[in-house]
Amino acid sequence: MQVKYIDIVVVGSGGSCGDGKMEKEIAKCDECGSEYYAGSSLMKSICPECAHALYGYTNCAHVFENGRCILCYWDGRKSKFTEKLSKAEEPDSHQTPVSEAYALMQDGKFKEALKILNDPVKTDQNTASANLLRLLCCYQVKNTEELLGKAASSIAAFKVFTRRAELDSLTRIQNGENNIAENMMEYCLLKLMLSGNTLSYIAKELYSPKNTNHPKQESAFAKMDKEDVHNFKRSKALYNSINPYEFDPLEELDDIKVKFKSTLDNPDHEVSDVVSAGANLVLDMLTFLGRSDAYYSGNDSISDYPRSDRDHLLLREHDYGVNKLRKDTESKPGIYTDEDPVQYMSTIRNEGISETEEGKLARQLELIELINEEEKSILAQII
Repeated sequence: MQVKYIDIVVVGSGGSCGDGKMEKEIAKCDECGSEYYAGSSLMKSICPECAHALYGYTNCAHVFENGRCILCYWDGRKSKFTEKLSKAEEPDSHQTPVSEAYALMQDGKFKEALKILNDPVKTDQNTASANLLRLLCCYQVKNTEELLGKAASSIAAFKVFTRRAELDSLTRIQNGENNIAENMMEYCLLKLMLSGNTLSYIAKELYSPKNTNHPKQESAFAKMDKEDVHNFKRSKALYNSINPYEFDPLEELDDIKVKFKSTLDNPDHEVSDVVSAGANLVLDMLTFLGRSDAYYSGNDSISDYPRSDRDHLLLREHDYGVNKLRKDTESKPGIYTDEDPVQYMSTIRNEGISETEEGKLARQLELIELINEEEKSILAQII
């Protein structure tokens, strides 16, 4: 190691050197080749910058003047190796939690990626990229092609796949711009058909619950509920026998009038609504006359027990169709619902499905190309 000295001018009246000058030993770094003050580094023959990059020693604060640090005399150069290490330590300002999860997924760290994707604070749950990555991580695959291989391995696996909430979210989020969810469903359906399953059999297996020959035993809580219902009916019957029913014709006629008039006052009513309201009005008037005759003739069956014997004398509890859900406003079922998770009749249909095996294979190849392109467009925002 070559050693040389330079003169340092000390400004001020104090100091151990009477002439105001002191010498500092200068060494040359074996890693980057820059000269530096030997006393500024904790390692021999290594400048403070390289010592920090290679071994984690405390670095110099670096104050540059005329191309050199006035504190350690380093000229700013780096070796190829230390420069690579410095870039690796620099945080990527463009990296997001979703892109971080994608990188972890590509390394096979599915649990770590899923932890980030399921965190509502870090990740927006209503994005297509987050839902697609979550779907891939749950199946522990790196792309949709591998995902479809697992999802269409059997009808049972396909049924579980259709229950995924992420699949429903992809359908809602894309809103027609990207049909990856629908295309994945059709691809799985074609693969199952090419495996020898008919369309009707697949639909039957998807929609029909499995029947078991073992009857479900009634639980103790169910028995307690039945007993409570029986005791309630009995108590109500005793109460009715002590406090008999009082028939109020004016009040009941007023109720019938209000229900009929509400249909006519409804601005959205149709001819069929008026006809239905008229028929219900006739039935309610007949019921009213029957109740009146039973009450005033002394044959008061209203208070008899059980109640099922007098249901035909009660006015119907409806509003003559005023609040009926119109056909043009009925909601269409999605892929995922709590009541019936498999709701995608547009996918299971005979229309558009080729009858020949060659046609099914051609459509399957077309679908996988579309799915790959749609996957790229979704992940392009995070990669």
